[in-house]
Amino acid sequence: QGVNGGVYNLPLSSRQRIVSVRRAATGARLRDLLYVALTFLLIYLAFSWLLESPPPQAMVSTQGSEVVITADRSGHFKGAGTINGMPVNFLVDTGASYLSIPLSMADRLQLTLDRSPAGMVMLNTAAGQVKAYRTVVNSVRFSIIEQQHVAAVVVPKLDQPLLGMNFLSKLHMSQRGGEMVLQVE
Repeated sequence: QGVNGGVYNLPLSSRQRIVSVRRAATGARLRDLLYVALTFLLIYLAFSWLLESPPPQAMVSTQGSEVVITADRSGHFKGAGTINGMPVNFLVDTGASYLSIPLSMADRLQLTLDRSPAGMVMLNTAAGQVKAYRTVVNSVRFSIIEQQHVAAVVVPKLDQPLLGMNFLSKLHMSQRGGEMVLQVE
């Protein structure tokens, strides 16, 4: 049989089979692409949900001398407090030696930084060594627990204030399940 406009003259059923095979192959590719896109969407949504943390929460017991903090989804203990009367959200960090404050908050908290060589300290963090500046905070409050004249460091590349061991060591700390209990001794 001859060629008609570049298309072979095949019996109608043969042409239908070729078109049908091409459509099936195209449909299979689109279906596979849809499955891949849906898989990536589900992975994205799952990780977004897992990494999302609930708002900081600290619950005060009825005795008034105990603070119970519930861990967020990532296992961190966070809670509301104040530094020099200004509200902040703390990350409780037993690995931090000192109360650590982001440099971006220092002016708002009216902190005086010792920028002299004697006031500068090098801190060893999980991200390596960082430079920080010593200061003293007039008052630090975490839920119902307040301390006066607390030594602190101001850290340039810190996202959130860390409630360090110089504050926590004056308390009795314990963990049970997904909760941390802080008690005034």
